[in-house]
Order: sequence, then C-alpha cells, then structure tokens
Amino acid sequence: MHKLISMNLQRRRLSLGCLLFVTATTSLAQAYPSRVVRVVVPFGPGTGADLSARILTEHLSRSMGQTFVVENRVGAGGAIGTASVAAAAPDGYTLLMNASSHSALPAYKKTLPFDARRDFVAIAQFGVSPMVLVVSKEKGWRSVKDLVAAAKARPGSLSFASAGIGSTTHLSGEKFCLDAGFRAVHVPYKSTTDAIADLITGRVDFLITSVPPTLGPLKNGRLIALAMGSKRSSALPDVPTFAEAGVREAETWFGLFAPAKTPIDIVQRLHVEVQRAAEEPSVQDRLAKMGAEPARMSMEEFNAKVKREIADNEQLVKAIGLKPE
Repeated sequence: MHKLISMNLQRRRLSLGCLLFVTATTSLAQAYPSRVVRVVVPFGPGTGADLSARILTEHLSRSMGQTFVVENRVGAGGAIGTASVAAAAPDGYTLLMNASSHSALPAYKKTLPFDARRDFVAIAQFGVSPMVLVVSKEKGWRSVKDLVAAAKARPGSLSFASAGIGSTTHLSGEKFCLDAGFRAVHVPYKSTTDAIADLITGRVDFLITSVPPTLGPLKNGRLIALAMGSKRSSALPDVPTFAEAGVREAETWFGLFAPAKTPIDIVQRLHVEVQRAAEEPSVQDRLAKMGAEPARMSMEEFNAKVKREIADNEQLVKAIGLKPE
C-alpha cells in the first residue's frame, strides 16, 4: 500500500515537473524577444548575405515587436563573424545570417574555432541567388569561351578572386576551373567588395559570386557577366546561364542560424517568422531586385542540406588536390 502511494506521488511530481517545464518554455517563447536582437553577417555591406539580412530584419522587427539589427563582422572568409555567434549565449539574442560559405569553409579550413555541423542550428533558409561569373570589361572577353581560350593559351597565368580561402566564391572558382580544364591562381580577399574592386582594375581576372554586389559595376559597364545561374534572371536578362555557356551551374543560398542549444520554442518561432517574411510580396520584390528569390523548406530539410553540402565540399577539396589549412 505504501509502495503504491509512493509511486502515485512520484507520478504526480513528474507530471507537475513536465507541466512546469512546458509552461516555462512556452512563456520564454512568448516573452521573446524582450530586447534588441543582433543578426551577425560575416561578410561586408552590399553582399548577398548582408542585403538578405537587412530585408529579413526589417520584417522581424515589425512582426516580432522588437528591434533586430545587422552587425557586419568581416574576415577570414566568414570565419570571424561565424565564430562570434558560435561562442554567443544560446538565448536567441545573437543570430547568424550566412550564405553557402557556411558549408564551404569547413572543407578547406583544417582548424576552425567552431564546428559548422554541431555548433549551430539552421533555423530557416531565406533565399537563393544564382552566382555570376564576372570579368573586367578591360579584358576584352565577351563569353566563357573567350575566358577559357585565354586561360589555355597561357597555362597558369590567369587568376581568380574570392572572398577568402574556403569561401563559396573560392570553391566555385575551383569547380569552374576543374570543369573547364585549366588551372588558375587563387587570390583570396577579406571581402567580396575588396575582390570586386581589384577585379574592375584588372588585378585579378575573374570572380564567381552572388549577384547583389556585382549589380552596380555591371550596370555601369565596369564589369561584364559571362554566365549566371540555372535560368535567365530578370535582373540580368541578357546573360546566358551556366548551362548555355557549357559549364556547371553555381548557386548560393542565404539562411538564418542560431547557436546550438538555443531553446527550441525560440527557434521554431523564428522559423515561422522567416517563412512568413518569404511570403510577403514586398519581400519577394526586394529579393528579386537583388537577383534572388525566396526559398522555403523545413528546419529538418535545411539542417540536412547544410550537412550534405559540407560533405560534398570536403569531397571537392580532395578531388582538386587542395590541402586544408
């Protein structure tokens, strides 16, 4: 009898404990956010991740009734800003807006101050943008065929820029060279903005990057786009696709992350809000103007995508003989 009473008491305590836990986590999600939320972008102003973050934070500030601010922390191909979020308190007040480089960097960097697989939860993919192959108009190349011919005529003499070792722009350049059958010198920069500045002056020969930071130089004629994406873009309708140019497609995505162990209620609420943002016509219009479009998928699908891309990039690094640093 005493044993039965004791078991019943234990069950009641367990039920009460579960109820208190659910109530506490629900209250936490309802109270969130109660102060300013920082969204770290590990790249410079004007990049795809930066522009996407600014579009998204405007929506979140309105819909969640609290200020979301963008903080650019540039350097090491995105590693510096990403590491700062990995080390932040997992309370939902420090988030990361990253691009495909999140799954590219681990393939090339042997030692990083974070683990891209374990130290983050992928909240939501926000948008995708075709990548574009650009060159200076001073080079005189008007097609991918012209560029490849110049590279093969002078083996090893051409160079390509990137936003840093192990970045998406780096691995995209390596993929292009591998597919086209030539080798080029890789020149890493601190940011895409710096890379484009040297590309315009002719210090480097080509760059494969997301569309947004190239739109200004393309419109004023200082850069020429030789190929982009898997379909023709309304932002650059006269530019052939990579398939039309005879090379493999290159694309980048933008997504929101939080430090691992961030309360699931907060993560789920943010996921819902990002999905709502992607459905707004005004957001879709702004994404289209930067050469991107909304991309919706579940948290499970996004997390799986990131991990799959990390593995694919590790295989690419081995295939082209790059030694992780």
